[in-house]
Amino acid sequence: MIDDQKENNQTNNDIFENIVTKFRRYVFVIDDIHNAMDEFYENIKSLSRIKLSIPVSLILIGRDDNSAGSSAYYHFLSYVESCNHFIINCQLYPLMPEESYNLIRSILNDIPEQLLKRIHTLSSNLPLYIVQFAEYLLDINLAHVVNRTTIGLQRPGQISSHNYIPLQIEDIYEARFAYLGTISLGDKIQELLLGFSFFGLEFPYSFVMEWEGENTKEALTYLESHDFFMFSSQNNIRYVHESMYLYFKHLLDCSPFWKKKISGKLIRNNNLIWNSLSQAEKGRAFLWHNDFE
Repeated sequence: MIDDQKENNQTNNDIFENIVTKFRRYVFVIDDIHNAMDEFYENIKSLSRIKLSIPVSLILIGRDDNSAGSSAYYHFLSYVESCNHFIINCQLYPLMPEESYNLIRSILNDIPEQLLKRIHTLSSNLPLYIVQFAEYLLDINLAHVVNRTTIGLQRPGQISSHNYIPLQIEDIYEARFAYLGTISLGDKIQELLLGFSFFGLEFPYSFVMEWEGENTKEALTYLESHDFFMFSSQNNIRYVHESMYLYFKHLLDCSPFWKKKISGKLIRNNNLIWNSLSQAEKGRAFLWHNDFE
C-alpha cells in the first residue's frame, strides 16, 4: 500500500510538472466534487503534498450541507479544515441583493421595475436562475438578443411579471421544455435533454456522435447555445447546473413515454454507448423497456 501511494504521488508529480512547465501559472477548477468517486479524494490529498517548481492553484467546489456526497467526501472536508496551513477553505454565498439587481439590469435592458423586483425575488440571488429567467423570456419571444451578454425586452411596458414569470426554477425548466415542443427539431432536442440524463450530470461527447437518429448535432448545438448543456473538460458535455440535470432526470423517471423511447434507443444500438453502460444501467434500460411494452 505504501509503495502504491508513492507511485501515485510520483505520477501526480510528473503530470503537474509536465503541464506547468509550458505556462507561467496554472489554475485548475473542479466543480461538484461531492459527486466524485471516493478515490478522487485520496488523489487530491496526495496532490496537496507535492512540491512543484512552479506554483499551481487547485480550486475545488462542492456542497457542505449534507444534501449530497459520500462519507469519504465528508471525511475529505474534515481533512481540508484540518490543513488550513496550506489549504484555504472558503464559503460560497449567493449574490448580495444589490449585486443581484445590477446583474438583472445588465442582462435585461430597460427592464420595468415590477419585473425587476419579481425576478430578483424568485432568483434567490443566484446568477444561474437569473440567466434561466432571461433564456425563458427569449424562448417565448418576449425578448431579443442585443449582444453576447445583453437581451432587450420586445415590449417592456406590456410585460406583466404576474403573467410571464414562473414561480420557481422548476417551473422555468418546465416552461422551457414545453416550449421546445413548438419549434423545429423540438422533439429531437427534448429527446437529447431527457435521454442524456440517463448517463448522469456529465457524459462523453462521443455519446452524442453515437446517438441514433438524424439532426443530433443540430439539436446539441441548440442545447449548448441556449444554456442547457455546456462543454466541460476531457471532451465531455454536462448540464449547465445540477438542478437542471436533476429536474430532467426526474422528468424522465416519471414519464412512461420517454422511458420507452430512450430505453428502446439504447437497447437497439449495440454501439459505444451500450458497451459503456454498467450492468445495472443495462438492466434499468431493459426494465424500462419491458415494463412499458
